[in-house]
Amino acid sequence: MAEFIEKYIADMLLSFYGDGDNDFYEYLDDDVMWYGPLEGQTIKGRDELKKVLYGGSRSLRFHIDNMKTKLFPLRADVILIIAEYRLTACYRNGKVVNYDQHAMVVIRKRRLEDGQQVWRCPLIHISDILYKEKRDSSYALLIDEEKKQRLDRIIDERGQTEKIILSGEGNSSYFLGADSIRYIEGGKGIRSYVYTQEGMYTVTHLLKDIEKKLPDCYYRCHASYIVNMNCIKKISGYKITLDDGTEIPVPVKKYSAVREYIVAYAGGNAQ
Repeated sequence: MAEFIEKYIADMLLSFYGDGDNDFYEYLDDDVMWYGPLEGQTIKGRDELKKVLYGGSRSLRFHIDNMKTKLFPLRADVILIIAEYRLTACYRNGKVVNYDQHAMVVIRKRRLEDGQQVWRCPLIHISDILYKEKRDSSYALLIDEEKKQRLDRIIDERGQTEKIILSGEGNSSYFLGADSIRYIEGGKGIRSYVYTQEGMYTVTHLLKDIEKKLPDCYYRCHASYIVNMNCIKKISGYKITLDDGTEIPVPVKKYSAVREYIVAYAGGNAQ
């Protein structure tokens, strides 16, 4: 159940910001209440929300990185979810701003006329944790095609990458961009430490299970480490040095094989 809710909320938010494949409005109650992110912004009803947010060509382009969610069951049929994430917004004038943002989302189970039970969202509250933008944020504004194409290019350059879903402690989940993970260290028990460009995340997975979720650029160089080979600066002296100076040990018995694999990967010949 928790895994279903995690995916539901992730799909919903990614669809709203343009990173998902589904229609954002299919998740909403007809009488949904929307608060923020602009100060004092309140919108009631799915149709009104659609008109306000998408009444013209959308003037902003968005990208989400490294989302964390935490679930709070209120009743058997009502769940509150808090999601935190880094949002990149590209404005009409070409300005690019990063927001540390969070969303409070309520979802409830409803029975349709045909008897089918579905989850729908009656309340969304989105706000910026630190940075407060006073100008337009999500409203639809008319924008000429040339500016629209320029904003699309900016977002494309930042990379729309695969999201890796990992479970954290206390009913929390992380939705991490696959290319943002630098390396992963195994801990005691069912616990591992994921190091990204933004910081470290403690997850409740064994390294062997995380390894199955990762793309080919990740390599198990040590029983306790998985490394993103795109972050490697050099390998020498039985250790791998990343481009930020982090050093990862390599077992003496595996050193030749690990070095050979990394060199082959750098040359485009890794198997």
